[in-house]
Amino acid sequence: MTDPWPASSYLVNDKLRFVYCPIPKVASSSLKQWFLTTLGFEPGRSDWPERPHEYLFEWLRGRSKAIPDSYLSFAFVRDPRRRLVSAFLQKFVVRWDVSESPARPVIREICDTLHRPVDYAQGVSFRSFVKYIVSRAPMELDVHWRPQHLFLASPKAIDFVGQVESFDADMLLLTRRLGIKYSQSFRALQLPYSSAMMEGAPDMTAGQLRRLNAFPVWRSFYDDELLAVVSDYYSADDRRFGYVANGCHTAHTAAVLSC
Repeated sequence: MTDPWPASSYLVNDKLRFVYCPIPKVASSSLKQWFLTTLGFEPGRSDWPERPHEYLFEWLRGRSKAIPDSYLSFAFVRDPRRRLVSAFLQKFVVRWDVSESPARPVIREICDTLHRPVDYAQGVSFRSFVKYIVSRAPMELDVHWRPQHLFLASPKAIDFVGQVESFDADMLLLTRRLGIKYSQSFRALQLPYSSAMMEGAPDMTAGQLRRLNAFPVWRSFYDDELLAVVSDYYSADDRRFGYVANGCHTAHTAAVLSC
């Protein structure tokens, strides 16, 4: 019998006795690459999976079983406002032409609501995306913009929660607890961001953003109204993980947290 979500997505290393609870758009590409190395894979060798996400999805099949309480469980989280901008840019702007993209049903529904033809290349604005999100229950959302605390809602307590904002320091703490070395060589491709604010970013369509040389700094996507709406919707993440509505986070040391 398959475990229900979110436990069904957890990655378990029985040799090192730990479980990783992946959350999309929270350095999950880097962390999944790191997880592969703990299974004995080495980057650059012929056995390195070309697509870690797909490989580990298949690897999970048939591996469902109870996780011993003695295993160390961990997850990483990210400021929910930054995570939402990152998800929008990656799924709606950069990879808009991927047929199975989770952005496509959102674009269709928004276009239908606005009574306009569906145009995946032109896409929708960040403001329209936010309106779509807050009109739905959290568990109805795609995992790339589902609130992060829901990923840790399993019967087993999560022992270690790190933050993307202090990624290397937290990974060093984690790997020391696991008794293994930490390599800083795994990183996902970074989106090209400008360091300057840009007016009008919340209402630019994906097509318009795609034509820029660099994306506006993430804070450009929030006016006061959007910041308030998004912060309210993701308030459980803020409370759980110590983030605040202005996009900063509290002084943080990777902590032992209980679900």
